[in-house]
Amino acid sequence: MTDDPTSTPNALPNGGNGNRKRVIARELAASEIEAANLRAAALTPQALEPRPSEGIGPVVVVDPTVLGYRHRRSSHHRVYRWTQCCTLLAAALSVASIFCTLGEDLFVARWLAAPAVGLGVVATLLAGRTSLSARWRGWAIAALVFAATALALTWALPAMTGEDPNDLKPKPRQQAPLGP
Repeated sequence: MTDDPTSTPNALPNGGNGNRKRVIARELAASEIEAANLRAAALTPQALEPRPSEGIGPVVVVDPTVLGYRHRRSSHHRVYRWTQCCTLLAAALSVASIFCTLGEDLFVARWLAAPAVGLGVVATLLAGRTSLSARWRGWAIAALVFAATALALTWALPAMTGEDPNDLKPKPRQQAPLGP
């Protein structure tokens, strides 16, 4: 046996084995080529068409334009869309939470950041379900980290500024007196 990787019947050029069909080629004499050409030229369109007496049914025509298209299952599309939706909602809630935190409305900011973390976790889990939704894995993780940062900021801001979190709760509105 030789060390040449192409000596095996199914060998690939790079040395690996694959499922390739072996084609055996042989030299043809000029007379064999000429005889094959004459036989092919003798075929007429009538000889190629099926005869009605042979019992062949109607001819089925397949549209070749849709054969190469890739069709994913609808469940893959559904998971992909849910991943997108959860990721974008988590990011939007996180942004709103950051703005509420900067506006010193920590109670609302926490109520926005907590669902954002949950949506980020759901988006990250959904991103690992199918190969189509895996395209959003990085965005889902980024939205989760952003939401967790927004939630942590709502707890860290009062500690950094030295304010009492109880003073930052929304206060009930007082009605203005009616009349002069």
